[in-house]
Amino acid sequence: MKKKKREMIESLRPHFVFNFMNVLRYMIKKDTDKACDMVYDLSVYMRCKLDTAENALETTFQKEWNAVSAYLRLEQVALPNLNFFSDVKNEQYIIASGSLLEHVEQLVKEQVRITKEPRTLCFTDHHDEGDDSIKIIVEETNVWIQL
Repeated sequence: MKKKKREMIESLRPHFVFNFMNVLRYMIKKDTDKACDMVYDLSVYMRCKLDTAENALETTFQKEWNAVSAYLRLEQVALPNLNFFSDVKNEQYIIASGSLLEHVEQLVKEQVRITKEPRTLCFTDHHDEGDDSIKIIVEETNVWIQL
């Protein structure tokens, strides 16, 4: 039981949450509408992390995209060089629960935080010899991950 709780806490990335709280404190005074949006995005992100840690094995791209886009909007507050969009047509594509979010967090860490240069994450359908998948591409560096 302790191991599962620890894994859940680690999956939430405590430093991300603490940093978010400090930014939120500032944003409440500066722009209350933005602060409300940030709280909502954090709740969507955390729900996905907890659901993944607790039970779900598979989900649809659309459900995971809700958490991913919430996470990316939160990151944009501290990373103004971050942009993203999705042109995925098959939003019902089945993926491993949490996998999209996990890969996006890794790309942000390795491709966005290390530079002040613009970085755009593009989410797209990928078709290769009858095998359909989702591809995440960092447009400026052509680094990609395929699910």
